[in-house]
Amino acid sequence: ILVPGAAGYVGSVVASELVNARHSVVAFDNFSAGHRAAVVKRVKLIEGDIADAAAVKRVCRKFRIEEARGEERS
Repeated sequence: ILVPGAAGYVGSVVASELVNARHSVVAFDNFSAGHRAAVVKRVKLIEGDIADAAAVKRVCRKFRIEEARGEERS
């Protein structure tokens, strides 16, 4: 499961809960508002911007991502 913004407060909690539920989690964050230390060690951490569609596609292909979770924004 891809968790965008996983180095921020909400994303880090989502990533941690998914790991605790035994999911394989890939964190994707540009660290504009988050910190590496917020990401639990069992999460694969990739630095990148969610607005970069090509980077997101590469990460999804590389890690065979089938689902993404994150904070909804309107």
